Amino acid sequence: TISRRTSVIIGLAGGGVGFLILGFAHSFWMAAASQVVWGVFATFQSGADVAWLTDEVGEQAARQLYVRGDLYGHAASFVGIIAGVALATVNLALPILVSGAGLLLLALALWVVMPEDNFQKRARKEGERLHRSLIETFKEAMSEVRAHHVLMLILGTAALHGASTEGFD
Repeated sequence: TISRRTSVIIGLAGGGVGFLILGFAHSFWMAAASQVVWGVFATFQSGADVAWLTDEVGEQAARQLYVRGDLYGHAASFVGIIAGVALATVNLALPILVSGAGLLLLALALWVVMPEDNFQKRARKEGERLHRSLIETFKEAMSEVRAHHVLMLILGTAALHGASTEGFD
């Protein structure tokens, strides 16, 4: 409705805040709240990065970039595991806090350098406020999900899987 770039940046920044809350959590409820914050903001980023890249470089070029990005992502995960273990030897919360700060810094960097030249905003009716437009988009998405039983199954499975894997370690 607004911007894929903005959605990616909000998602990363909110995820960083969620990680920082988790890093400072001293109770189950605070850790649970951090996961709610992280989950809400993850919805902003989910798919927006892929849509943004495809809009900016085109579908054909995006395919090659996805493959290359996946390779870099696996390498970065390996380095991240090593760094996380090293940081955890100092303090168990340190890798989570560093990750949260890193996500906030990444969001700030993207805010400065990330272009968005090819996004077409959804036209709003004259006089329609932003929150009404967002609600309308949500309603349209939900009606699509309700119309297809497979989508309902996928959404339910994803919700149960997410709830079962994001617990307090």
